Amino acid sequence: MVSEMYCDSDYLEGMEMVDDDLNDCEFDGCTFTGCRFENCRFSNCSFNECTFDSCRFVSNGFNGCRMRDNGFKDCSFVGMNFSAVRSGPLPPLEYAVDCVMRYCIFENIPMAKVSLKGTEFVGSSFDGCDLKGANIGGCTFEGTAFGNCVLENADFRGSTGYIIDVRDCKVKGARFSYPEALHLLDPFGIRLE
Repeated sequence: MVSEMYCDSDYLEGMEMVDDDLNDCEFDGCTFTGCRFENCRFSNCSFNECTFDSCRFVSNGFNGCRMRDNGFKDCSFVGMNFSAVRSGPLPPLEYAVDCVMRYCIFENIPMAKVSLKGTEFVGSSFDGCDLKGANIGGCTFEGTAFGNCVLENADFRGSTGYIIDVRDCKVKGARFSYPEALHLLDPFGIRLE
């Protein structure tokens, strides 16, 4: 068990935490490289403006935790519930670039202008999220749906496999690529030949 740890602008490399409890820990402006967090339980912890590079997150639990403006590059996530953390008016993540997100949940999260560029999503869901102006280009989506989301001015160009019901989401000004954009017509039963 790790309790009441405070890290400010620290560089943490190769840290491995498996089946650990972290309580009342605070990480501000830290850089995590090549770290692994698996089956950990985080309670009353905060991660603010941290950077994660080539890290792995598997089946972690969050209770009373806060995340704001964190960046992830080349990271992998399995079973991450981003909705379980508080972020206030700021997004829990500023960017998640070239990551793999399997079975992740994003529900009612402010994510305006976030960059998810080049990320692979599998079995994940976005519900009630504000992704206005987000860069979601070059992503692959497998079994991942967007429900009741604000996608205005979001950039989906080069992305594939997304499931967006335009009757349910706000898409004004969003950019999509052809031919993938034709799937936006699926909810209407329209067939193009």
